[in-house]
Amino acid sequence: MLFNPFDFQLKNVANTGVLHWGGKLLALYESGLPHELDPATLDTLGETDLNGQLVTPVLAAHYRVMPRQQQQQQIWEVPNSSINGRGAGGNGAGAAGRTFVGFSFNTGLGDAELLFYELAESGSLAVAPVSYKLPGTSLAMIHDIAVTEDYYIAVVGPVNFNPGKFLTQYLTSRCSIAECLMFDPSQPTKVHIIPRPKGAAAGTKPYILDAPPMFTFHHANAFQVPYSTPNHTYSNGNGHSNGHTNGHNNGHSNAFSNGHSSVYSNVYSDGHSNGSSNGSSNGHSNGHSNGHRSSSSNKQLIVLDTVAWDNVAFEANQYNLTPEYYKAGNRAQLRRFVFELDPPKPL
Repeated sequence: MLFNPFDFQLKNVANTGVLHWGGKLLALYESGLPHELDPATLDTLGETDLNGQLVTPVLAAHYRVMPRQQQQQQIWEVPNSSINGRGAGGNGAGAAGRTFVGFSFNTGLGDAELLFYELAESGSLAVAPVSYKLPGTSLAMIHDIAVTEDYYIAVVGPVNFNPGKFLTQYLTSRCSIAECLMFDPSQPTKVHIIPRPKGAAAGTKPYILDAPPMFTFHHANAFQVPYSTPNHTYSNGNGHSNGHTNGHNNGHSNAFSNGHSSVYSNVYSDGHSNGSSNGSSNGHSNGHSNGHRSSSSNKQLIVLDTVAWDNVAFEANQYNLTPEYYKAGNRAQLRRFVFELDPPKPL
């Protein structure tokens, strides 16, 4: 079989995620439509675009299920089982149930695009799909997202494309297309915090914050808290705090600022998990900030728990992975980032 270097079509193996939603059992993949399965026999019924509700033929494998919220939601009807633009108004049903939040990621010659989907428990769109362009980013690798009551969160690591390797190795079948990606630790990670259409921040500008250079596949959790939370013991809203806030730093924290909003990070697992963290860096708990800090009730904190690599090599495979690879620091760490957001600004 001849190698066609210009065939970028990926087989939809539907082997990454599974979901039962809206009466359908779905198997999900990174770069294709969901496969519907018979819930009794597990027979494959075929690909589905969820009754025409997907704007593009992709629904990513990772998703979030949000609990019942106070915000009002409405069902978005899809005329003739196909999306016309970004949807049309619905009947206001489904406000009390849980919400599935999924996404797709589309690259091209211009800015890359994220599409966010929110589905009510009935399987119908709870809001119109949200399109978000990543400014100045034509290539990124977004495998997972995080979601809070009011925001979508997308983490974009400093990954570039190596055109020289593409021309000299990929086109001659000496490497995969993924091996043409390069991690650039000299550049920051961009964290995009995008208002949800029915959240309290709807109609305001997204936040784009700098974070330490890292590469992430999966996120563990995210939630938002008022800025004035006492003692900075961050809770996920159900009365249980996330981690143990012991008020000291383990030496891995960093503070980054874009002049208005800050991010504080702390590595609380170095491969030998001790089950505890301080929830924020010393720079945060000791009251030091970037000069824009205030007690305004409009400010808030976004807490993101994620699994990150300080460095990653895309050419790693089963043939060259050795213990030395991990000794060099190429291993995942569980990190908590605390983003201090200035009051939202209208679009």
